[in-house]
Formats: sequence, C-alpha cells, structure tokens
Amino acid sequence: MKNKIVLIYLLSFVVIVTTITLVLSKSTPPNMEIVGVWEETSWKYEKLPLKNNKYIDETIKNDITEGLIIHEAETWEFLPNGEVLLSSEDRKKKLEWTLKGRGHILKLKYPDFKNEHYNLYKINDKEMELHFQSDIQARGIVKLTFKKKEEINYAEKI
Repeated sequence: MKNKIVLIYLLSFVVIVTTITLVLSKSTPPNMEIVGVWEETSWKYEKLPLKNNKYIDETIKNDITEGLIIHEAETWEFLPNGEVLLSSEDRKKKLEWTLKGRGHILKLKYPDFKNEHYNLYKINDKEMELHFQSDIQARGIVKLTFKKKEEINYAEKI
C-alpha cells in the first residue's frame, strides 16, 4: 500500500514537470515576439472629455507626448540585438530597448540616458498594444496600437 502511494505521487510529479516543460518550450518569449517592424496604427485615450470619441486629435496628442520622441515615429523596428529604430518620413532615431519585469514593461533608453517605460499590454504575431500613463490634460492611459509589417524575403518576391 505504501509503495502504491509513493508510485502515484512520483507519477503525478513526473506528469506535472513534463507538462510544464512542454508548455514552456513551445511558448515564444516576449522579447522574441517583439522583434520585427511595427507600424503605428492608432492612439486611443482611456479618459477623454468627449465620451463618444476615444481617438486623440493632434493637439491633445502633442500635449500628452511633449518631451517624448515616440509620437513622432510611425514605424518601430525592434532588432534582436536590443536596438529599436524609430522612423517617420523625415526622421530616424536609434534607441536601445529591453523588456523588464515579467516581460511586460518595455523600456526605451535614449543616448542621453533618458528612459521611457511602456506597459506591453498585448502582443501576438500581428498586433502589439502599448500603454503609458499621462498626467497631462485628460489624465489617463494612452493606448498605442501597432500592426506588424509582413516580412517579404527576396525568394518570395521572385
């Protein structure tokens, strides 16, 4: 009887460890999911004075993002070496990026040692949503939504 109980506990332990190992080995870490080219598609504000409109106009967007470089970038390219290239029609900026905490805090480091932190709210192979809090004007959370650009290999073009 004692051997039977020990065997049941041992088998249960092996099954649990095997399941956890399989789940962890099949999941993609967030720092690999973020690598690629992302296009900024929208800014939404959680608390706006107009209840029917959650989109931010340019004036409010400029007030909220004063002192931030991010709002000027339309395309963010996260490289595996920890660099991110922010580019718009007339500007390009190279920063360093890291994921902090449990992989849910995106930290952008500028060359002048200024840092910005964003909550990586959602990420998958097609979409990414970043949040940051603003103390200016409407006082709420700004949601930045990005769509991942399709990678086209040279062989696929032909």
